[in-house]
Amino acid sequence: MPDPERRPSRANVARQRREERARCAPLPHYDDSLPVAQRRAEIIEAIRAHQVIILCGETGSGKSTQLPKLCLEAGRGIDGLIGHTQPRRIAARSIAARVAQELGVAVGREVGFKIRFGDRTSRDTYIKVMTDGVLLSETTSDRDLRRYDTIIVDEAHERSLNIDFLLGYLRHLLPRRPDLKLIITSATIDPERFAEHFDGAPIISVSGRTYPVEMRYRPPESDDPEQRDLDINDSIIAAVDELSSHDSGDILVFLPGEREIREATNAMRKHRFAGQGVTEILPLYARLSNEEQSRVFAVHKGRRVVLATNVAETSLTVPGIRHVVDTGLVRLSRYSPRTRVQGLPIERVSRASADQRAGRCGRVAPGVCIRLYQQKEYDESPRYTDPEILRTGLASVILRMADLRLGAVDRFPFIDPPAARLIRDGYDTLHELGAMTERRELTEIGRRLAKLPIEPRLGRMLLAAESEGSLTEALVIASALSIQDPRERPADKREQADAAHAEHAHEDSDFLTLLALWNTYHDKARHLSSNKLKKWCRDRFLSMFRMREWHDIHSQLKSMMTEHGGHLNTEPASYDAVHRALLAGLLSGVARLDERGEYEGTHATRFFIHPGSGQFSARPKWIVTGERVRTTKLYARMVARIDASWIDSVGAHLVRKSHSEPSWDEERGGAFVLESRSILSLTYSENRRVALSSIDRSKARAMFIHHALVEGQWSQHPPFRKHNDRVIAEVREDEARMRRRDLLIDPARLEAFYDRRLPADACDAPTFEKWRSRIERTHPKLLFMGRSDIVPEDAGSVDERAFPKRVRAGSTELAVDYRHDPGAPADGVTIRTPVAALGNIDAATADWLIPGLVRDRAVELIKSLPRSIRSAVGPAPDAAELFLSSGPARDVPLTESLERFLRQLTGLEIPAGVWAGVELPQHVRPRFEVRDEQNRTIAEGRDLARLKSDLAQRIRSSVVRAGGETIASKSYTDWTFDDLAESVEVGQGKAKVRAFPALIDKRDAVSIELLETVTSSARAHALGLRRLYELKCRREIKYHLDVNPQMQKLRVRFAPHGSAGELRDQLALLVCARVFSTETRPTRLRGEFEQRLDREWHRIGDETEAACMIAQNTLTLAHDLDMALSSKLPASAQRAVPEISAHRKLLLRGRMFSDPPSSIVAQFPRYLQCDLTRFDRLRHGKAELDARRAEEFTPRWDRLMAVLSAEEEDTQAGEHLRVYRWMLEEYRVQVFAPELGTAMAVSPKKIDEQWDRIVRAAQG
Repeated sequence: MPDPERRPSRANVARQRREERARCAPLPHYDDSLPVAQRRAEIIEAIRAHQVIILCGETGSGKSTQLPKLCLEAGRGIDGLIGHTQPRRIAARSIAARVAQELGVAVGREVGFKIRFGDRTSRDTYIKVMTDGVLLSETTSDRDLRRYDTIIVDEAHERSLNIDFLLGYLRHLLPRRPDLKLIITSATIDPERFAEHFDGAPIISVSGRTYPVEMRYRPPESDDPEQRDLDINDSIIAAVDELSSHDSGDILVFLPGEREIREATNAMRKHRFAGQGVTEILPLYARLSNEEQSRVFAVHKGRRVVLATNVAETSLTVPGIRHVVDTGLVRLSRYSPRTRVQGLPIERVSRASADQRAGRCGRVAPGVCIRLYQQKEYDESPRYTDPEILRTGLASVILRMADLRLGAVDRFPFIDPPAARLIRDGYDTLHELGAMTERRELTEIGRRLAKLPIEPRLGRMLLAAESEGSLTEALVIASALSIQDPRERPADKREQADAAHAEHAHEDSDFLTLLALWNTYHDKARHLSSNKLKKWCRDRFLSMFRMREWHDIHSQLKSMMTEHGGHLNTEPASYDAVHRALLAGLLSGVARLDERGEYEGTHATRFFIHPGSGQFSARPKWIVTGERVRTTKLYARMVARIDASWIDSVGAHLVRKSHSEPSWDEERGGAFVLESRSILSLTYSENRRVALSSIDRSKARAMFIHHALVEGQWSQHPPFRKHNDRVIAEVREDEARMRRRDLLIDPARLEAFYDRRLPADACDAPTFEKWRSRIERTHPKLLFMGRSDIVPEDAGSVDERAFPKRVRAGSTELAVDYRHDPGAPADGVTIRTPVAALGNIDAATADWLIPGLVRDRAVELIKSLPRSIRSAVGPAPDAAELFLSSGPARDVPLTESLERFLRQLTGLEIPAGVWAGVELPQHVRPRFEVRDEQNRTIAEGRDLARLKSDLAQRIRSSVVRAGGETIASKSYTDWTFDDLAESVEVGQGKAKVRAFPALIDKRDAVSIELLETVTSSARAHALGLRRLYELKCRREIKYHLDVNPQMQKLRVRFAPHGSAGELRDQLALLVCARVFSTETRPTRLRGEFEQRLDREWHRIGDETEAACMIAQNTLTLAHDLDMALSSKLPASAQRAVPEISAHRKLLLRGRMFSDPPSSIVAQFPRYLQCDLTRFDRLRHGKAELDARRAEEFTPRWDRLMAVLSAEEEDTQAGEHLRVYRWMLEEYRVQVFAPELGTAMAVSPKKIDEQWDRIVRAAQG
């Protein structure tokens, strides 16, 4: 065992290692023709003297290959590596090979390179060439870059994102590493910015090997930008012709993009250029296949015209170029934070880029640069192209900085600090990926993403794929998305390429198209030789180089994920699992198809699927896209169908929910809202019904207590609720009867009752019932209310006599409901009555049914009196109390009883109809709810007379049905039945109603029916009794009519009104009414009927003759009146004609000799004579006198005509109206023909009093 004391110290090992590296360092040799080599001593001295130097030189000056050797000669590379960064992998490999060749060493030993997923360095390496991204990734494990003693940042003028971030990082690092040397190389593009950034670092300018370049400006003739775009190919051809006329040197043409290059290529190949020989036209852009790119650098004969994008400005040196044609345009990548789209708009080049383009000629001989724009446009262009950091997304930079704990982005020492909006967008992107919180703190996902050397979105897909069980597929897709598309589309074979690529197309997903391509390629790789595999790729327009690159990246990613615990699925993952994983990295790529065929994306973007996508024709409703690029339009290029519901879980941290106002669901016993969900301003779910408890448990609980427990809006009725509802209903009814709102405590206190008892998580029916079933085992009455819980201690009580719950109308007991809800139809008192019992309730009965209403109604009636009477009455409440204490008559309507009392109280005459038209408050007028035999409400209202009129037939039918067993349904021609009672009690369910039997006229017989009111029964019975007498006397009356000499004339006069048989029937009934006094003394006794028949039989002959005489006189006078009405009258008399004509028509309407009372029919001749007398006076110039008389009569006549239809109603109002009509007939005689005399004493006062009775009865 070696002696520990003799073991070498760490310091000794380091010293020995340094000495060994110094001894073995390669000796550099230089090509003195290179400008950098010519300045060797100056540059070496600057390296030794300064920590930072800026080396500025044109392409071809040798700075990329000679600088590492100069650093070796300056003593660098001994204490650490000489790190040499390049913007591109191909440059890193080629420069490493060139430096190794010049030093005479092998690549991988003294000189090595490292690119993404490829490391060709060793322990003996001095010079390490790498991409700038590789050096950045090393900062995660070597924060101070201790492995290096020198860093060369080459091609810094390109100002890529990695370069700017690296320069900022080094600016931050150098004070901590004074031993570290930094050399920045740049073309002649703003080197001062680098010097300024590094505190005035020295600039060493090295000129390239150039010849004079002549500048020519050849702008298109048109000033219209659109026309200039159309003319650009003509301008290019003209410029090439111009150059070709002088010599046959190669020409480099700068165009903005691939499309423009293809269009120009087609146009130029059709043109015959000036000069001798063939002109070869070649395109050059980044997406060209390796084979096509190699043609540009191959040795050739004749003239060559290369059409290139800005890739040929500094990145690639096209050999042999003599002349340049510059369109002045560039398609520059720009990122929009608003739309989250990396666009490729065409812009005017900066002056620096234009100078670089011009510098491409004059390398081999004097050259010419033709600019296809004005010098003014050149002078007005921006000096430099914006650095990439000012026009790209910053997510990966921010993620790396956060992981390295480098502080806030806006305080990081970038050469050109990015705009605040770009910084915000970077943070938003990381938040979208779940890598950062809204407070910009790194999450666990963010820390894992920072360890993955790929773009954050792709890394997020891989992390999600682990959870989804689709890591195998996601690795393939993510590695494909991290490289340039291996599928090539040569301009001249585009259709063949598309057809070949279609073999792998997936019907729903462009991502799975890549997976299918991968599987097919690897299947072929297992079975084909290398050459055959290359041919297979070439035949299918696949880049073999990119396929291998895809394979390499996949291998590295796979290794990296498995090292970090990732599990590869052995069974194929489902479509859903794969695309949910992809969605995790592409949430801002979600979009839906709108009705116009356009896709609406996140952040209010709108775009179309690119024609090259497999989903172009399918147009799924919902998609996710991996890339959106703006060219002529905004297009989505990598597209797949998705299920929008995946967003709920994959993008949960981004989902924004908006809710409608909550609504109550009585059936489900809970509050619900309509929820709309959006992600990044794109709504993907609308009006989804969700429980409020999942959003706001406290509010849901409050709504449950209010709606379900207090308001009773819940379909379930547990025992406690039934009990509480009964208690509350009793108190509510007491409130309604007392017309109060303060008896029951307010809802807030009811809610407090439950709030004190319910737990916080009882917020809807299910949670409440779960709690109740448990708590009621030990506290069964916990939720039972007592009256004291809901009624204040000082609340009064209800007067049960004033506001009874049941009242009696006749023999029927009726239920009474009370409601205090001003303005509602059912406000006040509602009396529920069977339809059969409605006939038992008249105006007088209704007015006194509810004693508690009488006082309030009396007060309102007194208040409505004319002021002269009201002042004599005194305060209405006091007068109402006096009225009630006076023992008022309760067998008449309240208004009539009150009138009598007020006359006695004041001694004043109360005008007739004083309360006609008075609108009493709704709650003091009882409301009737009429129900049929099935207890269904068939009518309701406060107008009792209207209800009885509207339901007359149903009342009658109901009474008949109710009395079906009491009264047999038979027809009679003689009184062969028992005596008829005035009324009988019949049943309707449990209710008993009083009905009124009557004989009913059936013309050839009579029947016995039950009617609903005394009035209707009395009237109908008188007519039925008359018919029964007529049936008994029919032969006798017929005999007397047949022998009467006036019958022949009567039949002729009556013909306009009916047949001879009708005339005989009316006269027979008139005779019986006169003989047997059926109208004045209608008997209900069988014995009395027979006695009167025997006693009065002898009068039939005389009364028949009298009836014929009445009829003869009536019809004769009616004829005379018709003649008079058709004669001419003075104009002044015409006013009366319509009234006389209407009277004549009214008098002789219907069954004129049998419908009116017989005593009235006897007066018909006098009534008609009155009209003839009046007419005669009008004819003789008494129109003025008639007009004065009409002033008293006509208003009363008009009142009758307005309500004439109610005359036939079997109601109290109808009875009063019939009396009014015949009083008015007598009054007509008294006014217009007093000499004819009247049958009764009439006056305006009596007539108006009778009208008042009609009004009161109608209002009852």
